[in-house]
Amino acid sequence: MVQKGVLLQRPFCCALAVLLASLNGATGWVSPAWAEKRFFTILAVEPKGGTTVDKEPFPTGPLPLGGGYVITQPDEKIRRWEVSAYIWQPSQVIVNEGDEVTLEFVGINGAAHPTTIAAFGQTFTVRRG
Repeated sequence: MVQKGVLLQRPFCCALAVLLASLNGATGWVSPAWAEKRFFTILAVEPKGGTTVDKEPFPTGPLPLGGGYVITQPDEKIRRWEVSAYIWQPSQVIVNEGDEVTLEFVGINGAAHPTTIAAFGQTFTVRRG
């Protein structure tokens, strides 16, 4: 019988949490008791792709604007070309107002990764390692 009571309380607790969250957003009220310390590791990921010129010709158009892309022309022996891009993973983090948030950025490949967090007016460069 006690287990059933516990199971019935969980949906109620979830509904209460949703109600409080909606009130929090509607009024701007933030309780320090709800604030949490959050830590995220943000990793520079390098997706790569390529092929040989006999399967697909080397592209002649410009790369997308904004940086973060590298293209390697085919050499005379292998005739293979590659494209690399750099992206942050996770690309988005969601936290609650009032939370203390620490972001640790890690770059493994690539010498430098210029970065901007527009919402907080922060611009910086992450160096390898």
